[in-house]
Amino acid sequence: MSQGLLIGQKCLVTGGSRGIGFVIAHKLAQLGASCLISSRSLPTAQAAAALLPVPMSFQSQCHAGVELDVSQPWPRSLNSSSSSTMTDVSVLVNCAGQAHSRLLVSMAEEDMQDLVGVNLLGVMYGCKAISRLMLRRKVNAGTTTTPSSSSVNIDRGVIVNVSSVLAAQAGQGAAVYAACKAGVEGLTRALACELGPRGIRVNAVRPGLVRTSMTDKHVSDDRQSLVRTRIPLGRLGTADDVADAVVFLITNRYVNGQVLTVDGGFTAA
Repeated sequence: MSQGLLIGQKCLVTGGSRGIGFVIAHKLAQLGASCLISSRSLPTAQAAAALLPVPMSFQSQCHAGVELDVSQPWPRSLNSSSSSTMTDVSVLVNCAGQAHSRLLVSMAEEDMQDLVGVNLLGVMYGCKAISRLMLRRKVNAGTTTTPSSSSVNIDRGVIVNVSSVLAAQAGQGAAVYAACKAGVEGLTRALACELGPRGIRVNAVRPGLVRTSMTDKHVSDDRQSLVRTRIPLGRLGTADDVADAVVFLITNRYVNGQVLTVDGGFTAA
């Protein structure tokens, strides 16, 4: 994979301060992109951005952290400096997520609203706000530097939404979360039809069980071991597995409206 593949692109990764989101941002930075990492905590976002590798094509730090509550409409939740930083974003990765394992009948309405706000409305808000900015971009325009001959041309923009295998194969305690992720996949397909003719591709990645701090918090060791026995490849996924799939969806110019499952064969077994 060319180290200069994403030179000239500015990528916004929501929820990019930790877990899968951070690994995605790190991978994009390695490929030459400048990255914005969003978090509800500005210091957290800035600290994560400072850890990203700086491409050789840049003379100084090209990454930044922005404070963003994705569960709120973005124009109201962005300050003016962050908003101006967003104007030349060419790649959006909606990775911010929140999990809460509880049966629907016993889940508090406030918790339901929080899950829907982050996992579904947050993706809608992000797609709406950033696609509007992408539509103002000139086709084939670079963002922060002149693209090299090895860099990919992504037209007006690319959006990748992070779903979950629970959208297709839900389990106990995941009713609201699964519904949100199924909604994200429906949103992805609809937006691909709406935005594709205008030069913006929209796809989603559907990870299986990936070992992260959020997984360890919400999925017991016994449950993780049980899932592992049902995966033909015999292991849980890694954040790098997901990041590689995201890069593919960003760079393949004819893939649009697709949900790419990355689960080691779990849903096929």
